[in-house]
Amino acid sequence: MTALIGVGALRLKIDFSPEQVYVGQDDSVEFSEQHKKLFRFEDSIVLVVLEATDNRSLVREDCLIWLQKFAAASGQLEGVRNVTSIVTLERPRIRLRGEERVTWSPLLSPSIYADSEVLQQQLSQIPLLNDTLISADQQLLMTLVDLNPDDRTITKATARVDAIHQLIDSMPLPQNTTVFTSGVPTIRVDVIRSIVKDQMQMVPVCSALFLMVSLMMFRSFQVTALSLFSALAAVAMTMGLMGWTGMTFTVMSNVIPALLLIIGAANNVHILSRFQVEVRQSNADLKTCVKTTMMEMSKTCLLTLATTAIGFGSLYMARADLLKSLAIQAVVGMLCCYVGQMLVMPQTLILCRFVLSKGRSTKAATLPDGASATASASNSRLDSVWGAFGTLISKYSVYIVAAHLLLAGWTLFSCRHLAINSYMFETYDSDHPTMLAVQTMDERMSGLISLEVQLRADQADRFFDADMATALANVRSAVASDERITFYRDYVEFLSVFDHGRALDDDPVVVAESLRRVKLVLRQLKDHDVASAFVGKDQPVARVMMRLRDVGSAGMQEIINNLQQILQREIPGDVQFKITGDAYLHAVCMDAFVRDLFNSLVAATGVIFLLITILFRSLRIGLIAAIPNVFPLIMTLGYMHLRGYELTAGNVIVFAISLGIAVDDTIHFLARYRDERKLVSNDEAIQRTLSSSGRAIILTSVLVVSGLSILVFSDFVPTRRFAELTAITMCSALPGDVIFLPALLKLFGRRRKE
Repeated sequence: MTALIGVGALRLKIDFSPEQVYVGQDDSVEFSEQHKKLFRFEDSIVLVVLEATDNRSLVREDCLIWLQKFAAASGQLEGVRNVTSIVTLERPRIRLRGEERVTWSPLLSPSIYADSEVLQQQLSQIPLLNDTLISADQQLLMTLVDLNPDDRTITKATARVDAIHQLIDSMPLPQNTTVFTSGVPTIRVDVIRSIVKDQMQMVPVCSALFLMVSLMMFRSFQVTALSLFSALAAVAMTMGLMGWTGMTFTVMSNVIPALLLIIGAANNVHILSRFQVEVRQSNADLKTCVKTTMMEMSKTCLLTLATTAIGFGSLYMARADLLKSLAIQAVVGMLCCYVGQMLVMPQTLILCRFVLSKGRSTKAATLPDGASATASASNSRLDSVWGAFGTLISKYSVYIVAAHLLLAGWTLFSCRHLAINSYMFETYDSDHPTMLAVQTMDERMSGLISLEVQLRADQADRFFDADMATALANVRSAVASDERITFYRDYVEFLSVFDHGRALDDDPVVVAESLRRVKLVLRQLKDHDVASAFVGKDQPVARVMMRLRDVGSAGMQEIINNLQQILQREIPGDVQFKITGDAYLHAVCMDAFVRDLFNSLVAATGVIFLLITILFRSLRIGLIAAIPNVFPLIMTLGYMHLRGYELTAGNVIVFAISLGIAVDDTIHFLARYRDERKLVSNDEAIQRTLSSSGRAIILTSVLVVSGLSILVFSDFVPTRRFAELTAITMCSALPGDVIFLPALLKLFGRRRKE
């Protein structure tokens, strides 16, 4: 069954694109897509940047020839619509009389490539090129390779990006230069490859780690291999079902295989440990002990996996389709995990019953001489330690509860100013090649994070009035004072090239006359696409584009608020404006994204502990279970404050998921406590529960934290941050389960009649 379902993993679609983060959240996402279709779909442009490795200018013959050859060759590649660089640009010349009013000539004719003075003179006539196709220091030359946006599947994107890289590798570079690529298609392909690389590394390493830890715990390769197969079967079935049903494996899904392996292994440890306790405490034959163990643990494991699924499933309440997809995939994974355990672990206990039953006082004849006595003595000493530990907790339970509550209160007070601030480029470390390219684009070119304004009027001619030019000049001046904005360009600046920059003059009369000439030229142009990047062809719309530094969603929101005020003050009342772009989506949607996650966390907390209340048939037990499981989340919040982390989307996801994982040990503890409570007093039930379940809780916590440590080697910063924060949550949950929870049960676990 595992093989039949798991083979579907070969059909698994791995994909990621930036817009996936925002889809489903807000009407602004749909407007952004429409805006891109009206002007230029920049999400489909590959940026190829020639960079000087010395301090020489790249505006020289060998570099321009290389650009010319690359533009010609890349333009022939499949899926490439257009290629733009300083060697492909043409300069318009306007004639107000005659049939041909606009003539075009190359901005830089090949005949002047060898004359540096003429080259510099030509470039100086079009200052708008600065920071777009050439850096201000002339040590970066950029080529825009525009891919067909109608087919943006990852298969096509990968093939086209690879073709561009192969072309670059086949062309000898000019002396003292290097080339790097950037842009959304390049980053997207790189992310997909990093996802595949992560899975090829983390699942085998995580499996090996489980083998080592399990061997140390049970000292049996047979036990370890069978329980590992149970966990791996869950991973295989989950990936197979995702493949058969057409689910997409995204960067958010990156943690699922490792988590399934860890959670499955942790539950298996509880089952194996519970069997050993049953063997020691029962005189029944071993097969009966197996049946009794599975009858009890099947219900407990169902509850623990259900609570974990609820933690993940709470993400479905978010409006982002990416989180909804993660929630569905994780819930399917928890179901597969349970199926794998119920199909494999009973056979594991039966096949390994003699290995796992070492230490049983009866039926010692089946064991090697002396093994039973030695193991029994070891278990007796261990029980004595746990008994003494339980006595201390009972004695000082009031102080333990008070100390935990004071620590939680102080932590919450310290974290009251923790900011919600998500960054767009937090996927990789700052020294990763992809991030180095992004940093170079931000610091020396126009940057990658767009903030745009769409202007809409009743008639297209309204954009050519002098008061609109004056309004945009005022906006341009106001925006220039903000250092966080790396680039600004409006349609007036762009169209001023047609009339030698006269539309940017300080004299309103000159500006009005210049715009009149430009308007006449655009009407006469047979190919109006030359201005379609800034002025709509079929609709009365115009574009203002900006680029920002990655200052986080909070900083972007501040910029947007300032821009809103400037536009309201300067733009004439009869012209409508709407802000859009990637920065706008990030600022608006990520804030809602984080708040949705917090609402999901609150809902998941309520559902989980309501479920515990119903299954244990006690509101008191449900409330007792809630307190020690909220405590580790508060401690994780305090750790984030100490580390200087902000509340990003990736960090907040940790809380919803960690809650479902951390509560598992609490459920195992309460299930055992309930059984013991039927037979003995409250104090003795706590001691016996600690003796039987305490060891398993410690071992599973070690296993989970060790397994999560593998994720630290991921290429993705959010995945590593997830592992770090989840490990902190689990480390905080351990004392909560073996110290705080028993203390609460000591104080509030007694029945009313007692």
